[in-house]
Amino acid sequence: MASSLRKVEFLPTVESVTPFAEELKKSRQAAGFKTASSFFEWLKAKGIGFNYSYYMRLEQGGLPSEKVVTELASTVKKDWADRLILAYCQSLFPKHGYLFTGAPSEERAGDEPAPRESSSS
Repeated sequence: MASSLRKVEFLPTVESVTPFAEELKKSRQAAGFKTASSFFEWLKAKGIGFNYSYYMRLEQGGLPSEKVVTELASTVKKDWADRLILAYCQSLFPKHGYLFTGAPSEERAGDEPAPRESSSS
């Protein structure tokens, strides 16, 4: 008797980079934060409710909860928030890429990625 194997699919893991992780890292770098820790410190000052270890999992491909995405989106400028939310949805539904035309990873002229508060000297 031949055994039949059933293919089981899982949500992306830390080993596979998600569109959300790509957008988060790209936006962080475009905003002038060279390191994840400097960006996390900025988020922490804004009142973000998760730790650095959790943030690093997000940049490495982990998917956050809806609560964390909402929290991140409320901390940054609207354009960047919209791209993060779209990337999150794209990460949750990778087989439905056609729904995400103008995906967050595509360059958009004139869009600023993340906010950057001016330093007062």
